[in-house]
Amino acid sequence: MLKYVIAYAHGSSSSLSQSPGPAALALLSIFAHAVVDKIKTDASSLTGRGIIVFKSILTSYLPSIQEHFSPSLDQLQYSTDRRRTLAILENLEKLFQWPSCVERVHVNYFDPSHYPKLTELLLKGNSAQRELQIFATALATKNQSASALWKQLVDSLEDFFEPEIEERGPDLSELQEWDVANEDPDDNQAFVLNLHKALWEHFLFNCQYEWESVITNLRLNWWSKEELAGTYAVCFSLFFLGDQRPENWNAACQWQDTQISVFKLNKVILVEPQEVDVAEAEKGTLVLLPSGASENSKDCDETVSSCSEDDDGDEFWELLGVPTQSQLKFAYAASFKYRGPSQAIRPSLRNYPSVSLTKLLGSEKFNDKPKLLLSFLLVRTLWQYYESDWMGEDWSKDSVHFMFNEHDGVSKVISVNEPFLQTRFNIVDQSNEIESTSKPTTVRSSKKQHKKHLKHQAKLRTHPYPKVLALGIMLLEIELGQRIENFGGRECNDSDEVNVLHNIGVKVLRNEKVWPPKGIYTAVKRAIEICIKPDLEVLGTNKKLLRGNFFHAVVGPLKAMVAGAWPNADTQEMNPIVFEDTDFSPSPVAGELSIHNTKTNNSGYAINPPAPPPSNSALNIGKPSVAIAGNVMATDSPITVDQWFENLDDFDYALKISKSRRNENCQPIKVAILDTGVLESYYQADQMFQKSIKNYKDFVSDDLTTRRENTGHGTNCIQLLQKVYADAEIYVGRVFQGSQATDNTHKLMAAAIKHAVDVWKVKVICMPSGFTTASQEIDDAISTAIYARTLVFAAASNLSNFTSIAFPARLFQTFRLFCMFSTIAGAKPTCYFNPAAHKKARYNFAILGEGIQVPPIHNGAIQNPLSGTSFSTIVAAGVAAKIIDFSSHPDVRGKIDDVDALCQVEGMSEVFAQMVSAVDNSYHCLTPWKLLRGWRPEDAEEEEMRLAGCTAW
Repeated sequence: MLKYVIAYAHGSSSSLSQSPGPAALALLSIFAHAVVDKIKTDASSLTGRGIIVFKSILTSYLPSIQEHFSPSLDQLQYSTDRRRTLAILENLEKLFQWPSCVERVHVNYFDPSHYPKLTELLLKGNSAQRELQIFATALATKNQSASALWKQLVDSLEDFFEPEIEERGPDLSELQEWDVANEDPDDNQAFVLNLHKALWEHFLFNCQYEWESVITNLRLNWWSKEELAGTYAVCFSLFFLGDQRPENWNAACQWQDTQISVFKLNKVILVEPQEVDVAEAEKGTLVLLPSGASENSKDCDETVSSCSEDDDGDEFWELLGVPTQSQLKFAYAASFKYRGPSQAIRPSLRNYPSVSLTKLLGSEKFNDKPKLLLSFLLVRTLWQYYESDWMGEDWSKDSVHFMFNEHDGVSKVISVNEPFLQTRFNIVDQSNEIESTSKPTTVRSSKKQHKKHLKHQAKLRTHPYPKVLALGIMLLEIELGQRIENFGGRECNDSDEVNVLHNIGVKVLRNEKVWPPKGIYTAVKRAIEICIKPDLEVLGTNKKLLRGNFFHAVVGPLKAMVAGAWPNADTQEMNPIVFEDTDFSPSPVAGELSIHNTKTNNSGYAINPPAPPPSNSALNIGKPSVAIAGNVMATDSPITVDQWFENLDDFDYALKISKSRRNENCQPIKVAILDTGVLESYYQADQMFQKSIKNYKDFVSDDLTTRRENTGHGTNCIQLLQKVYADAEIYVGRVFQGSQATDNTHKLMAAAIKHAVDVWKVKVICMPSGFTTASQEIDDAISTAIYARTLVFAAASNLSNFTSIAFPARLFQTFRLFCMFSTIAGAKPTCYFNPAAHKKARYNFAILGEGIQVPPIHNGAIQNPLSGTSFSTIVAAGVAAKIIDFSSHPDVRGKIDDVDALCQVEGMSEVFAQMVSAVDNSYHCLTPWKLLRGWRPEDAEEEEMRLAGCTAW
């Protein structure tokens, strides 16, 4: 069968290169399955020193990859799968050709002749052990070319398991620039204007509830047309939320889902089906049937309401405040008429505030697909709503909102391709003494003064179209993944926010380091530049022609590009952002969930935010970089943190050694903490008593005279390490200047890792932080640590599922370092901190990281408990260092089979595996004293406990 496949593929190579259809994918699947199966089998038999990591990675990844290639020939459904498979085959072919350095031609189609070594391996049935052994030996001796190729192979294996968003169209990378679309015939601006005017007039004076305003979310990716009696209406989807007076703020949040059909005619009569008079319709009066009825209907659902002319829209208010899961349908011509209930277009969670775009910027879910779709929807929104009050001059990322809904059985998800435009209708206080007849005059006077102020401002503005500028800023923020304010700009000293934003936007566009970001599409880039600069040759100076010019220059190209990828951008499915089941703030006053952005720099800021607030608070992940201890207690648990450390004391008792028994072959383990530094006062105190801190280097300022620390986080980490492993020799590297990373933090961290390995000669490195984006420099530095037999521990992230596992912790999948998750004292993982466990990883280790108390670092100051994966990282590193120390003790040396393996991730992982007390939701929860096999100091002799420790691994 395989020989036939290879022969057929050889004969069909020209056609396969032209179109990767089902036959090509099937042949690729069979070939890849055979190659992976062969290498997996032969790799499992490799022996020898120094090849543990090489062997373990191949034998752990290849079986999972092999499962993907089913004999049913239908597994490689998307071109993304094809590219990833070809990348693995390419690197395996290079491995079998190594050390040959012949330059290979890149191909994006399958042809067996492109893989001569792999093809020969399959056809001749020879063993692959020889080639694998040669390469593994070179890798163990730090051969540079072997190391570079190995990294490429590991990267391709890791990429294969990255979560894949289901594509329902061509890959974005395969899109071409399409011809500009013609102007959209479905211009609904007249209906948009009429809807806002109707709601504003109705909300202003007719409110029947104790509301100060009505928050309105208008769906931007859905509307429909409805034809009746020679005319038609445009139907809009909206959510309403009453913003209550302060004395009523304890009421629960409850959005009301509605559809409003806006008709052209001025008169609407709602009647029963049998009373329809077509003649009335021909005279210009619209006869509106109840929802679901037809002119031929004989029966009418008695539950459908019928409004009379005397109701004058009161029923609109009556129903707006009634909690219901139905969607309420209204019609509007001269007034609002109720048409009955219906099923919602998309079920949303009504009792949760909506989330603004501001809060979602920086999420890793914003990859190419959601960025492009959301950008297009916002561009179209500006064109559709430009001349309406739905969109003020101050519209921004705070005006664009998203509703919570359910997706595939998972609650609390947000679909970024379903944006809403949020506005607020203020309500006139009915308790004042102004007569109702004078109210319109008062309102008109206020609006007149406001327009006068705007006219004065417009004379001083540097950008003629503030709404267009606001759109350009939003598109720029979406591409960069951060708020524009993070780039500064207050130095321009201007009271007009439009001028401030214009100044920042232009500066960002001129900054070659951040603009354009990697992978931006030409049409999007052009749209941003047109909107921000602005390009008046394109937009023109005549405001009456602006919408038409904007369509042809911005909307058209984007619409054509999107149409080339997906049939309908409004209904295109995409992977949602998933939130854990936590206590969100239900306050209807705020109107949105407090979720702060986490990515604040295009180079990739570190992302270990503060510990979680009390359970009644909204989720707050606003502070970046380094986890500062928050004012929290550990989650309720029958086991306290003190009890956890009492058990750790038993573990320490079994592994301890007196100073008198140490010799030159049995020295305390050197541990580096690369973080925010250490307080000078704490350093001086340490030198007087413990003398744990052996060296300090400031990579930020190169100051050799004084120790620095601006956050307290680094000092807390030192305290905790001393608590876990009292004998540790601590080396402190200051990499962060404050609680936020800068543009060069990646470089500083890489330099610190190499310094810790090459100069300090540490055995354990702690990185209680992480970055949103990967860094080749840090990656290379970690490789240096691996070859030096130095263990690296990194924090997973404190953002739950808001983002994926931070870099470099995510490298744990291939045994390059330890990624540490957090548990409470009862050895249960917390859903509040931890990102999701990686299903394909052999181990997802988690250890105590909540509610840990250490002495105050400032005299008289209250020290909040430490919580976060930063601190679980320190705890795990301390335990590992203690175990390595124990393995060198004179009475232990020789009783442990492979001591060197303890300084490799795979070897120490097997020891950690013996500590696992439970696997909870794929997290491997650690209790170190489990190594003692139940022995306790009061029940056993010291020698028995130490022997138990030796035989545990």
